[in-house]
This record gives sequence, structure tokens and C-alpha cells, in this order.
Amino acid sequence: MDFYDRQDQARKTSRRLILLFIVALLVLVAVLNVILVVVVNSLDGETLALRWPDPEWFSANLPRLAVFSLGVIGLIGIASLLRSLSLRSGGATVARALGGVPVDPSTRDPDKRRLYNVVEEMAIATGMPVPDVFVLEQEPGINAFAAGHSPADAAVAVTRGALETLDRAQLQGVIAHEFSHITHGDMRLNLRLVGLLFGILVIALIGRSVLRGMQYSRLRSNDNQSSGIIVVALIAGLALLIVGYIGLFFGRLIQAAVSRQREFLADASAVQFTRDTTGLAGALKKIGGFGEGTRLIATDPEQYGHMLFGSGRKAISGWLSTHPPLVERIRALDPSFSATATEPAAAAPASGISGLAPLAGPSAAAARGDTDVALSIAEVSQLARQAAEPDAVSLGAAAALRAAIPPVLAAAARTPDRALQILLALLLDRKAAIRARQIGILAEEFDDNDVHGVRWGATLLEDVDPELKLPIAEICLPALRRYPVQRIKGFARVIRRLTEADDAIDAFEFALLKLVDAFCSDLLNGGYRQAPKPRRGEIEEAVTVLFQTLAAHSHANGIGEREAAEAGFNQFFTGRSLAMAAYKPATAGWAARLDRALQTLDGLAFRDKRRLLQAAVVTIEADGRVVVSERELLRAVAAALHVPVVPASDNTN
Repeated sequence: MDFYDRQDQARKTSRRLILLFIVALLVLVAVLNVILVVVVNSLDGETLALRWPDPEWFSANLPRLAVFSLGVIGLIGIASLLRSLSLRSGGATVARALGGVPVDPSTRDPDKRRLYNVVEEMAIATGMPVPDVFVLEQEPGINAFAAGHSPADAAVAVTRGALETLDRAQLQGVIAHEFSHITHGDMRLNLRLVGLLFGILVIALIGRSVLRGMQYSRLRSNDNQSSGIIVVALIAGLALLIVGYIGLFFGRLIQAAVSRQREFLADASAVQFTRDTTGLAGALKKIGGFGEGTRLIATDPEQYGHMLFGSGRKAISGWLSTHPPLVERIRALDPSFSATATEPAAAAPASGISGLAPLAGPSAAAARGDTDVALSIAEVSQLARQAAEPDAVSLGAAAALRAAIPPVLAAAARTPDRALQILLALLLDRKAAIRARQIGILAEEFDDNDVHGVRWGATLLEDVDPELKLPIAEICLPALRRYPVQRIKGFARVIRRLTEADDAIDAFEFALLKLVDAFCSDLLNGGYRQAPKPRRGEIEEAVTVLFQTLAAHSHANGIGEREAAEAGFNQFFTGRSLAMAAYKPATAGWAARLDRALQTLDGLAFRDKRRLLQAAVVTIEADGRVVVSERELLRAVAAALHVPVVPASDNTN
């Protein structure tokens, strides 16, 4: 299966369907204009008879029709906006609306602990902040969803049925599916669709209100003229009601088509994340043989059905189905699958699914337990060659990295106040003079308790492997969701001041800055805003800066530095060579230049960003090794470009 082609096709289809949604809105406005024409023309007459006006009427009333059209579009837009604003607080709002209960990171419930571990591992493997985790406790069916405007405010939720029924590999496949929705922007699209459908629904609700009001007025009116007006109003109200619900029907029809395409895309991407079809296919097969299926019973899934892993209501076949048929999804993963194989899947042991190949390699190790995962250097080194393509090795390595974090530090990183203190402590310099300067900065911005907490965090971090610092930061970042805007802005400002305390910046500091900047920007702005599409010349200049910087940090004393930069450049611009005159070794001020270059490159298409990361790996691997600082820079690039990336690892021992 060519998953990239499947992704591209799904995206193209989704764009066409979204365009169709806009066309449907315009048709709705046109129909309402027709209703207006008939009603207004009838009211202008003496007999109040419904009739179609002559052509001259249209030329005389074009301004009125234009204002009405803008009014309808404005009404739908305002209603949609208000509905969207009600969901602006992020995925946690949607999760709670569907009955979700937040999972405490320190929970001792084994099922919830397993779930949280899987989510953390997936976040570390993809280089994303850990989303909020919820369980729909009252739902016995097997289902899940991701919600939010961006990774910064994302939430992942699973049902109690999924938690108790799926084994670890299957749960990992489901979580990978939901992470795909996060990385591809499906969450934001889903919330926009919820808002648009509500805007259309408002038309029907207005019609219903008019009908109720006119029925009451009719009972109180004895005047013939008034009665005629009431009749026309009743007809207009009925028309609005019918048109509104017809518009809602077609809106949901298009929404369902969009959703089906995104579900195929998410299934394909989940396999890219895990490099294993058995987990996700096993989960789908188990759903097919499970009595409750994916149905939600404790809440009404009508508004949010398209956001779920599986249909939240009784299966609807055909065009109104928000999900592809279960058999089609399974066959896309396992072409040899027979529909009769879903039944025994329900009874399969937790260790595996009948008829599927067992997990192999590091992913199998990860599936057998939550913490007892160990990888060889050779296995971990493969991470560097898999940029933007997480695989079973990366997920196994992510589990190993998470397990290697000291328990006291891991527990503190999941506590809001301590998490911020640890993030700040990660930047404290080992040199006494510079650290004293940094402590002074902290004292200006925070109270004594926070400063003491940072010192305490620095003590915990003294003997931590550098390989663990970014994963620790990624676990800490979600704590920022719990704080008001001013504290978030203040924190981001202090982070930058700490990195500038020694008038220099290293790869780790730059990476942490980009992580924090991307997270805080998305959190404060209500989601990710892609940069404008850059011009060809801007792309070439920015790419040159990127590969020069990577090469300078990858090759000591400049040996092979130029060749490494050229290798990455030519990988991205196939068949071209970096001009001799254009090459300048990265020197002081590299961080500012790289920052500007990444802002430009953030405007690239997703597929081009993936190629850029793959080319970046070519540059850092040109000398046959990958060290921690290179991994950190690669992670910084991924954060700035808002794309997932596998964390490269040290293979130098």
C-alpha cells in the first residue's frame, strides 16, 4: 500500500468536498432569495396573493436582494462563529461535553496508566506535546476521538469499552489514528464543520420560531388584511424551516463525505506511525465482533459523530455515514481479510488477534509492557533515518526514553507548577557565574517559591542523560494549558531571557525555544496559522541557511561541512547543486538566521516539509554519525514547521 499516495488523494478529495460545502451554502442563499422575492412581492400587492414578479421588479430591487444575501451569509457566519467560539477553549471542552473524565497522569488504575503511557510514547515519537487524555467512563463501546484546534490544545479520549477490550498494540493503533487527525489538522476542520452546520441549522430554527409566532398571532387576529400577512408569514416560516433542514441534510451529507476521506487518511497515517498494520487492523476486527461496536449510548453523538474513531450511532450505510464501512477499512490494512473474520476477533486473547502476524521487533517489546523496553544502539540509530516517518523502532525507542526518565522527575513533570519549574531548570547553565545571572532573571519575574522550585528541578536534572531532556520538556509543556494568558506570555519571555544570559545559544536551547514558541503561539492564537507561501528565491535562500547551519553543527572543524550542506540541498532540490558563492559557513548569529529561515519554510506544503526533513537527515548523517545536538536541531526544525518527526538519537555511544 502506498500510504503517501493515499494521503495525497484523500487531501485532494477533502478539498473538493469542502468546495462543494461552500457551493451548497451559496445555493441555500439563492433559495432563500427566491423565498424573499415571492414574499416581498406578495406583500407589495393588494390581494396578498403569492406570485412571481415581472423582470422589472428585479432591476428595481437588486440592492434589497444583495443586502438580504449578505444578511443571510452574515447570519450563518455569526452563528457558526459563536458556535466555534464556544469550542475555542480546546479539545478538553469537547471531551467533557461527551462525558469525558480527565486521566490523572499519576493514576494507579492499570488501564488508565497503560493509556497514558501509550499517549506519551506517541507524543515523544512524533515530537508533539502530550495532549490531554480523557476516558468516556459510561461508554461500553469501542471508540475514541481527538479534538482541539492545534496540538497545543489537543485532547485525546477513549471509551471505557476500548480501554478494557483492546490490547496494548490495538490501543496503540487507535491512538496513532487519533494522532494522525492532530498532525493533519483534521481537528480544526472538524470543529469548523460543527460550526458551519450549526449556522445552517439556525435558518431552520428561525423558520420554526416564525411558525410558532404566527400561529399565536393568527389566533388573536380577526382582520382580513392581518390574516393575509400572517398566512404569507406562515408560508415564509415553513419555507425557511424546510430549506434550513434541507440545507442541514446536504451539509451533513458533505460532512460525512469529508469525514470518510479523513478516516481513510488517518488509518493510513496510523500505519505510518506504527509501521505495523496488525494493531489497528486488530482493533477494527475486534469492533466488528464486539456486541456494542462503536456506539455511544451515554451522550448524543450527532454533532461530533464525524470526529470519532468509529460511528457513534447505529450504523448508517451510504452517503450519510461518517465512516467508511468497517470491512473496507480492514481490507485497506489487510487485503486478505474476510468479513467473517470479525466475529472471532472479539474473542481473541489480549496478546494478539487470530489470523494476524504477531508484532515483531521493538514494537513487540513495547506491546508486552509499559516500562520494560530496551533497545540496542543499532536499533535506536535507525531513528535518524526515518524523519517524518515514525515507525515501530521509534515507538519502541519512545517507550524506552519515557521509561528512562527518573520516576521523581517524571512525576514532577506531569504536575503543573513543577512542570514549569523543570522547563526553566532545563536552561540553567552549569557555569556558576552564568547560573547566578539566570537566577537573578528568575527572581525578577517569579516569587521565591518558584525560584526555589527551579533550583530543585535543576538538582534533579544534574545527572540526567542529555538524550532525555527534550522528551522531559515535551512532557512538561502541557502544563501551560492550565495557566492564564499573562502567565504564559511571561513564561515565554523568561525562557528567551534565560537562553540569552550567556550571550550565546546552543542546539538544545534553540530547540527548547522553538518548542515553547510553537506551543505558546498556537495556544494563544487559538491554533496553528500557516505562514504565507514563500517565493522560489525565498525558499532557496532559507533552505541554504538551514543546511549550512545543520552542517556546521554536524561536522567538527568544518571538515566535510560544505559537502554535507550540499548533500541536503541537492536532496531537496533534486538535480541541483549549491552554488560555490552561495555557501557561507554558519557563524555567530546562526540562531537568528535559522529562525528567520524556518519562518519562511513554514509556508511550504506538508509534503515539501516532509521532504525537507528527510533532506535534513541526509545532511546530519553525511559523516556517518548522529549526535544529540543534531537530534535537537532536527526536533527544533520540526517544531518550527509544525510537522511530526522521529527523534534522532546518538549512535556514537
